[in-house]
Amino acid sequence: MIELYLVRHGKTEWNDEHRLQGAWGDSPLLKEDLHRVKALAERLEGIEFAEIYSSPLKRAFETAQLLAKAMNYEKPIRIAEALREFDFGVMEGKRDEDLPEKYQAEVSYFFKEPEKYNGEKLHGESYQQAALRTKNFIISLLKTYSDQSKIILVSHGGILNILINALLQIPLKDYRKHGGITNASLTRVNVNDDHSAQLIDFNNTDHLNYLDSTDTI
Repeated sequence: MIELYLVRHGKTEWNDEHRLQGAWGDSPLLKEDLHRVKALAERLEGIEFAEIYSSPLKRAFETAQLLAKAMNYEKPIRIAEALREFDFGVMEGKRDEDLPEKYQAEVSYFFKEPEKYNGEKLHGESYQQAALRTKNFIISLLKTYSDQSKIILVSHGGILNILINALLQIPLKDYRKHGGITNASLTRVNVNDDHSAQLIDFNNTDHLNYLDSTDTI
């Protein structure tokens, strides 16, 4: 069994502008919000982590660096391509109102009816593809780390939500039932050797002193 500490990166410029930020767009972290990442680090201080993994995208890696420094974690941060954000295709970098009408239905499906979402129509990724790549990565961690190892994964709101639901074997139609993932939030999932999983805590923001509508996807 391994204990996963799932962290969404700090808030970025595109988050603040309501722009979809997927696998390829990578706007800077907001300097005025970095204290929220440090608040999370204070919450995790004193826990012995076997490893910190990060998405290759800059916003996640810089968040992981901030966490590591504040926690006095001295090992190198490991990059995992599997933690890259969901590929939104033509939605990348756009606000809902910027998209042509022919794509509006798919945007709605992504957030409200995931079982109807067709990533190919947007030249992007499907829920099923994203679930497979992330779950396979977790299975590889089970083979690598000893029992009860604690591992931080710094990633993104879209892909973390998909990963959590895939681990819990939740039907695709219910993928949004827990809600979204907030910037600098903490979700904890224990994954057993038989690949079953238990949700310990979801999107916990107790360490944050305020929330904004742009903080959660």
